[in-house]
Amino acid sequence: MSTQRILILGSTGSIGTQALEVIADNPDKFSVVGIAAGGSNPQLVIDQARALNLSFDHVAVARPEAAREVSEALGGSVLSGADAAEQLVRAVDADKVLNALVGSMG
Repeated sequence: MSTQRILILGSTGSIGTQALEVIADNPDKFSVVGIAAGGSNPQLVIDQARALNLSFDHVAVARPEAAREVSEALGGSVLSGADAAEQLVRAVDADKVLNALVGSMG
């Protein structure tokens, strides 16, 4: 059985971090193919991307200043801006998308 490719929108929030824990505990069932976040915690986005071995083009951060910080750390330009998560959904091949974004962002 192949693993389900999961895209996590809102990866730094409570639901997103818990989902990443479940996925990490079940590597035979799931793999993360991308993450998106609002940008309130850029260091956590960096840590998540590195832990998941995600390339910069599989990461989206809504806040431009946070996106710059994440881009610099990951060595390439992450998707940025209000529509970054939507761009990521269109760009990444995922079996499932978990939308854990807060409020109107989701």
